[in-house]
Amino acid sequence: GLRISNDKLGPFKYVKVEAGYDYVVSQDSYVWSIGMSAGINQISYDGQTLRTTDGIYTGGIIDHNDQRLPNGNVSGIIPTVSLGAYIITGTFEGGVAVQDISVGKTDISADGQSFDWAPGISTNFFMEYGYEVNEEWYLYSNVFLKYDFADLQALVKFNALYSDLINAGLGIRGYSGNTLESLVLSAGYVIDRHFSVHYAYDIGIGGLASEASGSHEVILRYNLNKPIGKGRIPKIIGNPRYL
Repeated sequence: GLRISNDKLGPFKYVKVEAGYDYVVSQDSYVWSIGMSAGINQISYDGQTLRTTDGIYTGGIIDHNDQRLPNGNVSGIIPTVSLGAYIITGTFEGGVAVQDISVGKTDISADGQSFDWAPGISTNFFMEYGYEVNEEWYLYSNVFLKYDFADLQALVKFNALYSDLINAGLGIRGYSGNTLESLVLSAGYVIDRHFSVHYAYDIGIGGLASEASGSHEVILRYNLNKPIGKGRIPKIIGNPRYL
């Protein structure tokens, strides 16, 4: 697979290009896989958007008067590697991934200033367990943990699926083990054998609840419903006997 992402946060801009490979073993009672990806991460830092109390910003001059802050645009590139493993059984599935394992650091230099940067390593863990109530109802719960070797974020969620068409869920997200960030409401509907739509809304319940009104997420999913590469017309070989 190939993934290209572009993320902007304040003066920071991150561009990531990755190529990955996944090895899958399928048996009657379980499926497991291991995979890895490698690519490059580019960070860009726009120092012109910043302002400091001791800076000079007149006559087109931008000088933050701070050796820790660049006055212009700086950027750097660093290679990274990610690893992951996953298993699926009849009622359980789970996996773990370690992302953005950097190979060294990148030096960013501009206007006589030098900075070093490396993307933070993050570890993701996912686990889901389901229970089939009857032919129409299927209940399942999942746990998602994200750890960056400094802080831990957890999401615990309970879901219900009806007739393989409609699903709804309720979850709670916490941060660093001692705070609650938000309640998570979600719903989804399978339109046909290819298309499905999902919606999620986070209701803030922590310290930011008075400043943030929550976040919306909408996902439109398309499923080929067939293995990639199967169903192609076979190569035609002429038989001289019948020409």
